Amino acid sequence: MSEEATLIAEAINSLKSESSVFRDYLFPVVSGFFSAILGACVAYFALGFQERNQLERSKLITCNDWTITIEDLFQSLIALKENYWSELGSHPFQRALAVRSLIDPRKSIEKNVADLSFLVPTKSDPDSLKVKWRSLSRIGGLISNYNTLLSIWEKRNSFERPLREKLLNACGDSAFAEISHAEALRILGAKDLLSLIDLTERAVMLTDDLVIETNNFLEEFPGAAKSVIDMKRTKGFGTLIAFKNQDNPHLQDLLPRCPELDCKPLVGLFGEPEEKIKEHYQSVYRNE
Repeated sequence: MSEEATLIAEAINSLKSESSVFRDYLFPVVSGFFSAILGACVAYFALGFQERNQLERSKLITCNDWTITIEDLFQSLIALKENYWSELGSHPFQRALAVRSLIDPRKSIEKNVADLSFLVPTKSDPDSLKVKWRSLSRIGGLISNYNTLLSIWEKRNSFERPLREKLLNACGDSAFAEISHAEALRILGAKDLLSLIDLTERAVMLTDDLVIETNNFLEEFPGAAKSVIDMKRTKGFGTLIAFKNQDNPHLQDLLPRCPELDCKPLVGLFGEPEEKIKEHYQSVYRNE
């Protein structure tokens, strides 16, 4: 090899970096390891981000489902009350006849209140304990009372129809307008008349209770739900449903309670003092 070629070869060899154990063996391993760790961390945080988003969206869906359910109950209660509210006076017998049998296909509601467990207040947040619609027992009680009301109306309907027919047969079509308390007592008997009045008052009272309770739920529940949902994580997915009844004059007319029952005419039938009879027909939410 010529001297010139030898010099060129030596120059090329001098350009090569010296061999290194770290560079040749450890660096590829360490690089691959940290790349894997970085990828795992990115995947972990990305998955956590998606899971948190999904959790908040699930809360939103659950709360909206309950709001729609209670709105349906509210409308059912309003439909019931519309049948008699404008005709009720204070006399128990007049009220019993003014409320006719209602043909109603409504079914009881079956919902698992445990689905709202994320609403349960924490002791570390004292203010949350004061939020009415973060109480699962309150929400569960509303559903339970509604189902109880349906059974009361159903029982009253089946009981009232034959008694109304009995009065019609005895007094004609004018029976309901002209018959006296004493005459009705003679035709129906004390037991049946008392049962009809009792079922009527329980149905009317509980219907009033639940009209007020469901309306309050629709007004306040979205705010209670919003306090436990990170709405930033539901952006672009949906929002909390809210129903406002203030702009409907007809609904506003139906929200107040029906005229108070005059218990004096019932003293003889019940055989109890007037105050004791009043206690039978107090609101289920009277202790609030």
